[in-house]
Amino acid sequence: MYRDILLAIDLAYENSWAAALPAAVDNAREHGATLHLMMVVPEFGMSIVGSFFPEGYEQQAIDKTRERLQAFADEHVPEDVEVEVHVGHGRPYEVILADAKRIGADLIVIGPHQPGTEDYFLGSTASRVVRFAKCSVLVVRDAHRRRGRLVGRRRRARRCARLAAARRPRRMPTLPARHPAAQR
Repeated sequence: MYRDILLAIDLAYENSWAAALPAAVDNAREHGATLHLMMVVPEFGMSIVGSFFPEGYEQQAIDKTRERLQAFADEHVPEDVEVEVHVGHGRPYEVILADAKRIGADLIVIGPHQPGTEDYFLGSTASRVVRFAKCSVLVVRDAHRRRGRLVGRRRRARRCARLAAARRPRRMPTLPARHPAAQR
């Protein structure tokens, strides 16, 4: 079903690949697909910011990132899975979508990254990739985080149940008919 799977990661954040990499490898094995491992070096944003960096800094960052990504692939991707390393430069979601189109990706696998309050459920990059991708997108959340949140919900539910039980009016116990205090 899948021939080319694009896995977008950020080596600076383990939660961007800890759960997504095994899912992408499993899909690549199952379908005999090529795994395209990708990382994006963000742009400086404003040109004034770039003027503070030495000439050729962006290219050095891209080359260094490519080396780190290749080392990561050698260490974490099994040898039976065909892998290609890609490094992009620019806005992460735009580069991921452009690279997916360029390689003809059938599936994009991405982690949720670091959500803030404004994008709590998905990171802004993941949500934009999901929204604008022309192919299937698999967002893989970290299992430990999900499990912890579930445990937290159960704990909250139990606490709410205890509070609700404490607020209920208590019935006065009835004494048996043979009890001396009941015969008065």
